[in-house]
Amino acid sequence: MKNSALAVAAVFSGILALSPASAATVSDLVTFSATNFQTINVPAPVDPVTGSFSITFDPTLVYTDSTTGISLNSLNIALGSALSFTFNPTTDFLQVGGLASGAGAIQYSPSTNDFYLQIFGLGGEVPGVSLAFNQLGYTQTSVSTDNYFYTLNQTGTVSATPITAAVPEPSTWAMMILGFVGVGFMAYRRKSKPALMAA
Repeated sequence: MKNSALAVAAVFSGILALSPASAATVSDLVTFSATNFQTINVPAPVDPVTGSFSITFDPTLVYTDSTTGISLNSLNIALGSALSFTFNPTTDFLQVGGLASGAGAIQYSPSTNDFYLQIFGLGGEVPGVSLAFNQLGYTQTSVSTDNYFYTLNQTGTVSATPITAAVPEPSTWAMMILGFVGVGFMAYRRKSKPALMAA
């Protein structure tokens, strides 16, 4: 009995050592609105620009034009590519946008269906940096072949609502299953020991 308990303890210790540490990921539904656009050639066709996206990322890591972990929910301007994001944990600076020129930039001559959004504080890793809208810029092919519309002086808003994960991580499932196996094994050993002694 003592040996079987030690064996189960050794298995659990091995699993704990092998299972990776759970990363402190951030999962948010982000909504934004930008207004008072400045222009280069023609008036802004859409003002305000509004939208929302869902994002899951590790705020301790650097991301560059990543399409993994981000999905567009709504946007009231045309977007001609996948949504991507770039994140710097040192400044807690997030840039979201299309992939045509990267998440933090757009090509406006010739124009493309693209935008960029700049946010501070979503990762929550930098002390004193709270969630804040910085800038949004966009360009649209339906307006002209050369256009660029952008905000100045943080004329926009951004909000984030945490997304709760309902499904446990694989390492949690593995620990639960091993726990049940260990309890079952110990119960089996208890039952079989008296039978051996009687024989």
